[in-house]
Amino acid sequence: MDHPESCSSCLKPPWLCVCAAIKPVGARTRVLILQHPQEPDKELGSARIAHLSLPGSTLHIGLSWPNLAAALGEGGQELRHKEWLVLYLGSTRPAAGAGPLTLVDRRGVPLDATVRPAPIRGLLLLDGTWSQAKTMWWRNAWLLKLQRGVLAPPRPSLYREARKEPRAEGLSTLEAIGLTLAELEHDPALLEGLLPPFRELLRRYRQGRRSWACRSRLSAPERTAAPHSPNAGSRQAPRRSAPGPSRHHLAGSAAPAPSGVPRGPGPRRGDPRGSRARSQPAGSVA
Repeated sequence: MDHPESCSSCLKPPWLCVCAAIKPVGARTRVLILQHPQEPDKELGSARIAHLSLPGSTLHIGLSWPNLAAALGEGGQELRHKEWLVLYLGSTRPAAGAGPLTLVDRRGVPLDATVRPAPIRGLLLLDGTWSQAKTMWWRNAWLLKLQRGVLAPPRPSLYREARKEPRAEGLSTLEAIGLTLAELEHDPALLEGLLPPFRELLRRYRQGRRSWACRSRLSAPERTAAPHSPNAGSRQAPRRSAPGPSRHHLAGSAAPAPSGVPRGPGPRRGDPRGSRARSQPAGSVA
């Protein structure tokens, strides 16, 4: 559920709203974003920003659709699946020096250089965590009818420390769309046109985190040393308490009883071993 004070357009909380930085980016390739309904990153997610930046793009939330036309909301139209490219990395490892975008077959093997794929007119993105994208990939068998591509980004994601990616090839949805469109249409300006609102989102996020950390430090109670007593030198020596149980005693072994005192059937009141034995779950290791 969205935050009650979230922006009605970008759906971000007020301190992360970047609508003023969103400008339309013209691309010939149609973009379809399928978002997992439990995609958890509401603050740093970039799918909706990309959707708002690309006129004619489509963003749908769900787990599965019967076919590409249904996913686009155009159930009555015939679509050529081979004219669409889906980005899905899976377990594929892009070859070094292969370029930012590599077309692969169903098994993730790069296509032979002699193969001339059909012209790509549409781009499909699965938005979610790695495990969520995998779930959507296997629940929509018609994705195998599309051309498949994997990315080898020339630079790391702008997320940096804000969100750790499990693999170096990991990018935000917006970055992946921009890089792919720049490669398909041979126009680096497409990527650069999409990045400003994403950079602004990360700037606001990092600034907000720093402000929160600063407020937390200021609100934490200060630890002050005990005041020095002028009579500290004449203070009486503290009374020594009776020696505590040995380390083996704390570990659960029996301590020798003082001479003249019979050993009882169980731990004495106040014995640390007794409180430890009561709180230790049966069968666990102390």
